[in-house]
Amino acid sequence: MTLEKALKELLIREPFYGIFLLGFDKQMVAANHEIKTAAVGMRGLTLMLWVNEEFWGKLSDEEQIAILQHEVG
Repeated sequence: MTLEKALKELLIREPFYGIFLLGFDKQMVAANHEIKTAAVGMRGLTLMLWVNEEFWGKLSDEEQIAILQHEVG
């Protein structure tokens, strides 16, 4: 599923994590990017969530939601 759809599903299932992630800027990165899976960090004063598009595409819907929850926790 798309990152946006997974975020919406997380918001429904686990509102705490979903609401927290709403405050992050999100960016899908190319397969050859230094981030090979998913990561959170700061870009200046902005909280960021980066997700490698190739990695994301290999995950099941449930795994995608679990990854989002893991990155927040």
